[in-house]
Amino acid sequence: MVTGSGTDPESIRNPHMRAHAREGQLFPRALAAAAKLLRIPALTIVEADAFTKGATALSKTPDALKDEVTELGRAVGKPWGSEEKTAAAAFTKGATALSKTPDALKDEVTELGRAVGKPWGSEEKTAAAAAWLALVS
Repeated sequence: MVTGSGTDPESIRNPHMRAHAREGQLFPRALAAAAKLLRIPALTIVEADAFTKGATALSKTPDALKDEVTELGRAVGKPWGSEEKTAAAAFTKGATALSKTPDALKDEVTELGRAVGKPWGSEEKTAAAAAWLALVS
């Protein structure tokens, strides 16, 4: 799962912004708790760290991973913006953490996207990757 921020909401002085930060933690925490209960491997990554952690897991530079993710986008098609790229980078980290071959998982998700058709955005790709990882784990 990719979260928007790792900032502790209690460190935010503005009550309105603190409430939004708490809301931002609710969904990933609920998903992580559900995954744990169902014994589904789950990994949470802060969005800003996705490329760094994915690259480290693959012994690559973040720029090299960005290039690979851009190439994946050409194969998958549009939409392929920053959300899709970040989801792909997080997916790479998750795949590596579970000792799966990132290229094999990437191929599976890409093929599934071709079969399903449009829309096939970041939510669909992330859900497919998560489901695939859960099934093969």
